[in-house]
Amino acid sequence: MKKVLLINPWIYDFSAFDFWLKPLGLLYIASFLEKIGFKVSLLDCLDRFHSAMLREEIKPVKRKYGTGKFHAEEVEKPTAIKSVPKRYKRFGIPYSIVREELRKKRDVDVILITSVMTYWYQGVFEMIRILREEIPGARIILGGIYPTLLPEHTLKESGADAVIPGLDFYPLLRELGTNAKKEFIPEEFFNTFSPAYHLYEKLPYVSMLTSLGCPFHCTYCVSNILQKRFFTIEKEKVINEIDTYINKLKVKDIVFYDDALLYNKDKHFLPLFEEVLKRKFKVRFHTPNGINARFITKDVAELLFMCNFKTIRIGLESCQTGFLKGTGGKVTCEEVSLAVSNLTGAGIPKENIGIYIMAGRDDEKIEDVIKTLRFVGRLGTSVFVSEYSPVPGSRDWERSGNFKKLDPLWQNNSIAFLKNGWEFEEIQKVKNLKELINYAATNHIDLSSLLG
Repeated sequence: MKKVLLINPWIYDFSAFDFWLKPLGLLYIASFLEKIGFKVSLLDCLDRFHSAMLREEIKPVKRKYGTGKFHAEEVEKPTAIKSVPKRYKRFGIPYSIVREELRKKRDVDVILITSVMTYWYQGVFEMIRILREEIPGARIILGGIYPTLLPEHTLKESGADAVIPGLDFYPLLRELGTNAKKEFIPEEFFNTFSPAYHLYEKLPYVSMLTSLGCPFHCTYCVSNILQKRFFTIEKEKVINEIDTYINKLKVKDIVFYDDALLYNKDKHFLPLFEEVLKRKFKVRFHTPNGINARFITKDVAELLFMCNFKTIRIGLESCQTGFLKGTGGKVTCEEVSLAVSNLTGAGIPKENIGIYIMAGRDDEKIEDVIKTLRFVGRLGTSVFVSEYSPVPGSRDWERSGNFKKLDPLWQNNSIAFLKNGWEFEEIQKVKNLKELINYAATNHIDLSSLLG
């Protein structure tokens, strides 16, 4: 029986926080490989509850609903971003512990490494480097979002033995020496397998999917590249997963990674969560990826409340009409306002509702962002500012010529605005107003007269 080690590497960044981060794709692959006869083990460098951390008395810093701080160690900034006046860190299990864990796995035949953000490639490269030292005989295969969006950079720089971009797992099987003649069908795969959460020792939460892909085509997003066709997972499969997570894994918080949870709601969300309601599950649900305000009707809002959704995020991005139309037109300010009214009318506290907006784009000025912040402030909800960076493969990327010439480290949204004509002082002004709005939302203070 071939032994396969799956690795979720560290994050190298200026900041990082465990807002329900789990390597979901890697965990689906783990279930798939176990089913066809491989012996699978997992090293998740972002596992805050890893037993080796506890033995070293590195206790997880816990926050609300299973979230929390990653362990961090300051490291030297790469040359490409040396000029940025911010501290740079490696987030996750300490370096020494990772080496110890790898030495226990020296008999593995193949190592699969996942990757997420393109600007987190340093953690991937460093992991491959120490794997060559600790497990020199293993074949290293790299997949995930980074090689999907930047395949040339990955092939040239990573040092992996094989790079597999995209969602098609059958090239992976061929790399593993398995005869894979069958065509890969995402709908069939995701309706058959579930994330292998049994590979973790302790779980404060789980993340899951009820659908894959997105029917919208926003210019700043690559969901349509990562999964070309939107589809939903069968209701019975989703219900069984939820039941397993609650009754077998004993989790209290379940997080949905769907990009379009409410799309086609009459055929998907409503019947699915009406069944969840019938089962009387004792759990909290969260939607950090954002749900579309257009579909938050009164019946949806009531079901969200009755099913105990505690974290509700809504994507707005901007109040500028031209911006909204030019980037995809998925929602309007009026629809967001109505959605908030429906949610609060159903009993959901405003402090549980958060609205995503963007800042740092080259086609918006700080005055535009302040206007959007004031709109959200008048609604009385929390606001979350996404500092913009163009994503390779998106339509925005095609017009961002300067980023194509830069090291992918500059795609980091915490510094990309510097290449879009924004200054640190402007971003800080946006953050200051954001903090005021969020303080008011948490403490039920009406800012309407102050915001105008």
